[in-house]
Amino acid sequence: RLPSLGMPQSTFHVDVRRPKPTALSSNGIVGIDEVDFYLFHGDRRKINGSPNGTKHQNLRGGKLEQVASSGERARILLAMECAVPGAIRALSSGKSSSSAFFISCPPVAVIYDEIDAHVGGRASVAVGEMLMEQSHSCQVVSITHSPSIAATAGLHICVQKE
Repeated sequence: RLPSLGMPQSTFHVDVRRPKPTALSSNGIVGIDEVDFYLFHGDRRKINGSPNGTKHQNLRGGKLEQVASSGERARILLAMECAVPGAIRALSSGKSSSSAFFISCPPVAVIYDEIDAHVGGRASVAVGEMLMEQSHSCQVVSITHSPSIAATAGLHICVQKE
């Protein structure tokens, strides 16, 4: 879904691994898993001779929190929430429960602040469509300057500076 959201040639990667036992935990387990999110941009052609095709040419990026703009983060969260309803609640909850619980409990409301930053044309329309899709399971508030996104809203609130 990333290319349709104005992120062409972008790849979202999730690295999930078991934590190493530490002295801080009595049973050797700190949590269920350690998870890192990565965002890469660029040409995804495989380099000739790379083992298992893991290296790519002209690929730049890194950990999501270090390389993604706030708009990119919001669009990735939107894509995750549309693909797996309840993903935002699962990411923001400190509780460790089964994923089935989170899928059955989408967030009550989600607020996006200028999710359309640096996006236009077809990508802006796609963002609006995904916001509309998400609004079927929770309340969505989007602060936007984009007519394409505003057109999908069921209610508009205008805030002006006097």
